[in-house]
Amino acid sequence: MRGVDIIGTPLNALNRIVLTGQKMDVFNGECGAESGSIPVAAAAPAMLFSEIEVQKVSQGHERPPLLPPPGIEKAELANQQSSSKPEVH
Repeated sequence: MRGVDIIGTPLNALNRIVLTGQKMDVFNGECGAESGSIPVAAAAPAMLFSEIEVQKVSQGHERPPLLPPPGIEKAELANQQSSSKPEVH
């Protein structure tokens, strides 16, 4: 989910995990506290929560979409194939 920060007590969130995936993913982000934000990294599976407390991010964190627009791969592949052909003069 983009545009929100998870807030509240971590133990409350952990008690509300309903289901987890089997594939581990790495998250790189920031942990905010009264003293400021520090960079963090975590490895965890996808999780489904019955309930979780979030708040809207106060500043924008523009991130590109996770997937390219449909058909973009075909256009890029065609461009790569045409640029890799030797030019005939």
